[in-house]
Amino acid sequence: MVNEVLQMVNERHEEIMEHEHFPVGLVQRSNDIGRHIFDCLSMSDKSVQSFGLVGMGGIGKTTLAMSIYNKMHSKFEGSSFCVNIRAELKEKDTSLAMLQKKILTELSNQYHDEKINNQLHGRRVLCSRLKDIRALVVLDDVDKAEHLVALYEPLQLSLAPRSVVIITTRDQKLLQSVQSIKIFMIKELDGKMSTWLFNWHAFMKPQPPDELKEVSYKVVEACKGLPLSLKVVASDLYHKTDKVRWEESLNYLLENTEIFDVLKISYNGLTENQKEAFLDICCFLINEREDLVCMVLEAIYKTGRTYLDVLKERCLITTTADNDKEVGRIEMHDQLRDMGRHIVRQQTRRDRAWDEETANDILQVIYVLYLKMCVQYVQTRLFLVNRNLDGTVWKRMRRSVQNCVVSRYGVTFLFQ
Repeated sequence: MVNEVLQMVNERHEEIMEHEHFPVGLVQRSNDIGRHIFDCLSMSDKSVQSFGLVGMGGIGKTTLAMSIYNKMHSKFEGSSFCVNIRAELKEKDTSLAMLQKKILTELSNQYHDEKINNQLHGRRVLCSRLKDIRALVVLDDVDKAEHLVALYEPLQLSLAPRSVVIITTRDQKLLQSVQSIKIFMIKELDGKMSTWLFNWHAFMKPQPPDELKEVSYKVVEACKGLPLSLKVVASDLYHKTDKVRWEESLNYLLENTEIFDVLKISYNGLTENQKEAFLDICCFLINEREDLVCMVLEAIYKTGRTYLDVLKERCLITTTADNDKEVGRIEMHDQLRDMGRHIVRQQTRRDRAWDEETANDILQVIYVLYLKMCVQYVQTRLFLVNRNLDGTVWKRMRRSVQNCVVSRYGVTFLFQ
């Protein structure tokens, strides 16, 4: 009886958390997929069961996988969720060997000190250490075949029968190499679900005010059932009661149909410093502790917590619980991150570098500027010599050439 009560409380708690985060349309989808997974487990007890969630960016694959994981993980001996694998490997100092280590330690408490030298070694370690463990594993946002080779294949070879591996990806072709996988195509929300999701974020209730009903329906249609767009646009219009403001947003959406342009509607509503703070987070501060991000923003803009609250309210960032459960980490959907970095690339002032490519681009611009200043210096020197003028002028020019400065966060690049 106690176990039954605990199970009911846990299920009810998960339901409350879902409604708190407004995943309208998610509950039915996660229930349907979860039911299918259990049906597959009941019909076969001889192999690892594999499932794929496939859909475009912003469609809700990760959120859906998290919902399924939260409902199912307690029914397995071990569980592991590798979130945003593509971004982890591309943007951070993360390797496939580190992800293999994460899976190993989360599925078996006996191997926290196990060393993994590289991904080939990691495959052998996973195959030997995870044998006969019945587990639930989610590999989120897989976008290369090598990810499957390093992470999925050793799980498929080692885990006990009736284990479950869920893979989310934008590329269905990647899953062709996965044996006996059941693929779920994640489609856009239908009109009813889109309207509910939008209304909860825009009005905090299921129905819009009468005076905004017609224009709100048109805005929902313009978002084309994409959950991320619906949440971001609705959050931008939250507390806005002026019908003219709504019509302006509608016209913008109708004229700008690309996903970056749709998401940019919320960015455009920020103040200049808030925009800069958002771009800083896009380039440097994703997955950093919230207190650290707050401190950085306060140092630059003299405002930290308020800016973070504004960005959260507009659904531009989220906070996930850290290991110590006291301080969260700043997260952002990869579509929003890519939008922010696209904005930075289009700026005349290039002062943010988040990878080797963008750093090289900026340094090339600085080098060209340096050469131009050298030419100006030589031309000025010749002019002064020919005119026999006071040499203090060209001395100042020489100093400016020697000290070509680009300053950001107090960092100075000095060219001697």
